[in-house]
Amino acid sequence: MMQCSKMFNDYSDDIFESQYETIQSLDLILKDHYHSFTKKIVSEESDKLDELMLVFGIDKHIKSDNKQYWNKQLSRCWRLLVIESLHRNLAEFQGPLIIEKEEICDMVIGRDAIDTRYRIGSLAVVNTKKLKHKATKLENMGLRPVLLILRDDNLPQAITACNYNGWTTIIGKDAYEYIYKLSGFDLKTWLQTRRNLYRL
Repeated sequence: MMQCSKMFNDYSDDIFESQYETIQSLDLILKDHYHSFTKKIVSEESDKLDELMLVFGIDKHIKSDNKQYWNKQLSRCWRLLVIESLHRNLAEFQGPLIIEKEEICDMVIGRDAIDTRYRIGSLAVVNTKKLKHKATKLENMGLRPVLLILRDDNLPQAITACNYNGWTTIIGKDAYEYIYKLSGFDLKTWLQTRRNLYRL
C-alpha cells in the first residue's frame, strides 16, 4: 500500500491561494477519510470513477466487493466537502435544518434547502414517504428542496422518484457548477489537484 507521503506542495494550489483556509479545511476531510479507508481495503469491481474516488485511488479492485461500505464512506466525505466549500465562502450559509429532532436537510443557503448524496443506485434507498414528508415541510417554509448528487450514474427511476416527491436533483458536473456559482470555489478542479494524493 502506498503511504500518504507526498507533500502538498507537489500539487499546485496557486489558483486557490486566496482561499487558503478553505483548502486547509478540505484537506483535513480528505486526510481523515484516507486514514479510515486504509483500514478497509477490499478487492472488487467498481462503477466508473469519479473525482473523489481518484483522490484515494479507489478503483474496481478495491471497491466492488464492498460497494455498500465505500458508497457510504464516500457519501459522508462528499457531504463534508460540500458543507465546508459552501460554509467557508458564504456568509448566508446555515447548517442542518432540524425540526422536532428530525434533520430535514444538510444545509440551507438562501431559499435552497440542500441535502447531499454520493449516488442513488436503487429504489431501495429512496424512502418516497420520507422524501415527500421532508419536501412538504421545506416548501411550507418557502424553501426549495435540493438534492446535490456527485455521481451521474444513478438509477433513473430513483431520480424520478426524488423529483416526483418534491426534490430538485442537481447531478454530476451540474452539482460542481452549482457549488461554484454559489461560493466561487471550484471544488471539482481542487479535487483534481488532489488526484492520488491519498492513494490507498
